[in-house]
Amino acid sequence: MPLKRYGVLKGSVVDARREDDSDSPNYQVHVRANSTSYRIAVNVKSQMSPSELLILGDGRFRHPVTAEQEAQREGWTLVS
Repeated sequence: MPLKRYGVLKGSVVDARREDDSDSPNYQVHVRANSTSYRIAVNVKSQMSPSELLILGDGRFRHPVTAEQEAQREGWTLVS
């Protein structure tokens, strides 16, 4: 399903949990930015092969692209 709008969400993760009660489980991430709550659903088992999801969280990760995000304002910013 193509997205009509792309953007960047900058905020703090306040909760996360895996939802296993369906044929297509999601990993739910609760993010708060500027007193607004956002729910991010990450599909962890796609209907199409390969269905595996690998993720690494590294709070010390540095890269020129992520360095630009340091100046980004908190909240949702639409990317044109």
